[in-house]
Amino acid sequence: MVMPGVLRYLLVVGVLLTVSDPVQADPILITGGHVVFRAEGPGSMGLFGPGGTLGGVLFGGGSPLVACSPCPPGNAVQLSGSIVTSDVIGSIALETLRADNVLFDVAIHIVGPTLLVPAIPRDAFAVTGSTGSITVSGSLAAFAREGSDLHRGALLTTANFSGEGAASWRFIRAPGSDSASWVDVRYDFKSPEPVPEPATLGIVIIGGAGFAAAARRTKRRPEKG
Repeated sequence: MVMPGVLRYLLVVGVLLTVSDPVQADPILITGGHVVFRAEGPGSMGLFGPGGTLGGVLFGGGSPLVACSPCPPGNAVQLSGSIVTSDVIGSIALETLRADNVLFDVAIHIVGPTLLVPAIPRDAFAVTGSTGSITVSGSLAAFAREGSDLHRGALLTTANFSGEGAASWRFIRAPGSDSASWVDVRYDFKSPEPVPEPATLGIVIIGGAGFAAAARRTKRRPEKG
């Protein structure tokens, strides 16, 4: 289900954060991933970090972010949107936690550029492309489902994630017209490399200056004759 409005997205993010129990579910680090939305059928989500991967099928998040279908060539469509769903079923494969029957509550906010629908050449059936400058941010909470080895409804883990990347898309020719019907949009993102804290940076700079001073002293030392 696609819900417009950043305020609603932020409200759900707050709810997800409040369900976290630090004793039962340690948060995990997410460094990147992808989200896919399809015009027909469910989408998908895959996230990764230093400890492994997690993800699943977006049954509730498969509604299109692209507003038109079919879309006339040159029509402007937004690649931005806020997605909130509690219907993501998947798995977790971490060093510290493995589970195959997991229900994810997910809130994702995507900021992307405006896309002009491409014209499909007369001798072609489909057209693909990509665009950069997208940002993805979100939160998730993972719960054990019925049928898993864990207690049903048990909170397994939580995570916040954000990053930048690119969106890739596919359009096919609409039957009997020059318009295009969108097939899917995929958002790939990666978190930026951590920036050294000021104290750490100061130590590195001082250390570098110390090595330089030592090198100068070595140069000035007279040779023993």
